Amino acid sequence: MTTIEWPSGVLKPGSIAINGAPRTGSGGASLSGRGQVVASGAGLWTMTMQRIPAHNRTTVLCWRAIAGLLEGRLNAIHVPFFDYERAYQPVSDADLVDPDYLRPASVPHADGSYFSDGGGYLTSYMDVTASASAALRATTLTATVTYAPSLQAGQHFSIDHTTKEHRLYRIKSVTDNEDGTSTLTFWPPLREAVAADERLEFDRPKCRMRLADDQGMDLGLQAGSFGFPDVTFIEDL
Repeated sequence: MTTIEWPSGVLKPGSIAINGAPRTGSGGASLSGRGQVVASGAGLWTMTMQRIPAHNRTTVLCWRAIAGLLEGRLNAIHVPFFDYERAYQPVSDADLVDPDYLRPASVPHADGSYFSDGGGYLTSYMDVTASASAALRATTLTATVTYAPSLQAGQHFSIDHTTKEHRLYRIKSVTDNEDGTSTLTFWPPLREAVAADERLEFDRPKCRMRLADDQGMDLGLQAGSFGFPDVTFIEDL
């Protein structure tokens, strides 16, 4: 089955929490109070979307359709990282004050004309690619930034891996290199090896996930007509 994607244009959460869940272990503290904590790279992402309006025919049927496709925890779904105002993505100050900044630039044909409906080709805001290959489980890669005004720690990007599909990563540090590239450290470790020139998706990061619980998309409707359900996903490792 082709992996479906959460319909962010239809089912928009009132609030959202996306957090990493590292896998750590400890033998406990000694009598002196000292202890050792170790972590593996098997940590995963969790995402909870709350108060999603299921308040009309379209949204209720959409919710039910997704629940049917997922069949509890059986099937995976690509879940986008919601950042409504792109406040934490690498956009410019001008973009943040521009009321149309959420709309990608529209590019005309070579002769300057547009399609019959007035639209053109769509471009992305951020164009970042890997400048060198990186191995499976690497936590550092070098990136070529064609356009992205500000790469900073705390931002997210995803990579559409050949086998693992879309996976989400959070930047831990950014170092600008003399050759114009940037070295990124990130979490979690790469789920799959990355080749040079692979795209790092900053515009619309997403992650392949599953329901955290088989009943995760149960839908209760008030007066049989509307509801504001919550749903929790975990990364599909």
